[in-house]
Amino acid sequence: MARPSKVPRPAGTPRSRRSAERRRARVRGVAGSASARSRRPLLRWAVRPTLRGAALALAGVALLTVGLLQRSTVLGYAGALLLAAVATAVLLVLLLRPRPTVDRRLDRALVPAGGAVEVRLQLRNPRTLPMPPGDWTDVFDDPFTADAGGRTPRIPGRGEGAAVIAYRIETSERGDYTVGPLRAVVTDPLGLARSERTAEGSASLVVTPRITPLLDVAYAAQLDQGVSARRQLRSDRTVRDVTAREYRPGDPLRHMHWRATAHHGELMVRQEEHQERSRSLLLLDTRAESYLTAAERALAADPRLERNRRELLGLTALSRFEWAVEALASLAAFLDAQGVRVRLLDGGTGDGTGNDGLEAVLLRLARVDLSDDRADAHEALLRSVSAELAEGPQPVFGVTGAHGDEELGALGALRSRAGAGTLLLMDEDEPVAVALRDQGWRVGVMDLRSEVAFAWSDDPTREAPDFFEDLVAAEIRGREGRDG
Repeated sequence: MARPSKVPRPAGTPRSRRSAERRRARVRGVAGSASARSRRPLLRWAVRPTLRGAALALAGVALLTVGLLQRSTVLGYAGALLLAAVATAVLLVLLLRPRPTVDRRLDRALVPAGGAVEVRLQLRNPRTLPMPPGDWTDVFDDPFTADAGGRTPRIPGRGEGAAVIAYRIETSERGDYTVGPLRAVVTDPLGLARSERTAEGSASLVVTPRITPLLDVAYAAQLDQGVSARRQLRSDRTVRDVTAREYRPGDPLRHMHWRATAHHGELMVRQEEHQERSRSLLLLDTRAESYLTAAERALAADPRLERNRRELLGLTALSRFEWAVEALASLAAFLDAQGVRVRLLDGGTGDGTGNDGLEAVLLRLARVDLSDDRADAHEALLRSVSAELAEGPQPVFGVTGAHGDEELGALGALRSRAGAGTLLLMDEDEPVAVALRDQGWRVGVMDLRSEVAFAWSDDPTREAPDFFEDLVAAEIRGREGRDG
């Protein structure tokens, strides 16, 4: 099987310039975290005339010049008075320039995409002179939505009083973000000069992928008792604690706890808590080529393809990658609720150290990026999965692609050692999907038209329209018609 060319790099979306730069960097694989994006440098403090003050200063210079040329005392005095007023305003705001200390607190530093965060600022004035009322703005990264600005009250000096400011941030995209620093602006009573200062201090905010409740999860529900837990049960049947929990769709009827059902008035099932929890492996392929169909990879390899269409392919791959990240995050949350301990392996995490447990998996998924097509990283990923399975069979859920006979053979070897296996691919009809099914993998189609809630079900047919995929499909049909 021929190896496709690298996926083109997208030009970004029209939402904002910085958001577009972030998306371009993600596909290039050089973005790192969202906090690594360039931020506009801010002055620690600056004093300058306002537009009104600058106009008065120019008028004063003009009057003073005309007065000297015409030897007019009145015009000279008028010009000098205007210049003196502007100079006095500058000196006043220089004397009263804000130097607040800021204590910034977030009600939570970890939030899923689409969630909200409450930010609370406490401003104190360490100077002797009071800080006059002024405007404030909290600086933060795109793509947040917040009313992070307003008017500060008068703050007494020597730290005797404090102004408390609170606002709410609405998140939309996963990633690492920085909230702050705060920018405070004070003007004189006449509005002739302003003093601007950026206070030190900021807070970190991690936005994890959106968690979608999974529906129709009869297949996944069967995996809540992993091989490791069964092995522990066989080795020591006396060390266990039988408890009851509420019934979930997919729970076997033989696990019903009728006494607890009668006591609580709702369906309850038995749950055996063992010394060793069940485990499942989550596999994420970060190569951009794995998120294009065979037809799209062939289209990307065409040297005649226009640049804007290459960028469209890159955006399509990125959209599918974000869908895959959300699907894995939702599955991790579901398995964790079932008592299964999850571990994430991807092309940039080596052996997965530190990605054990739901919180660690969500943190990694918040920061993972689409990368260039590095075969060595994917080979290392498959070796890490093999090393995990060497400790004992356990279910494997993955979003990946196989580009070549070697990778296909490696996935086949993994399936023979996994307790159960589900892979999501881009193209159901391509030979790779057929070969993986023959190896025993359960293969699903990763389609943006499919809702994430049904991503891991036996019938992921719920569809929603997707703009990028419609454009790419139209381009493929048009090119096939011209070639024919």
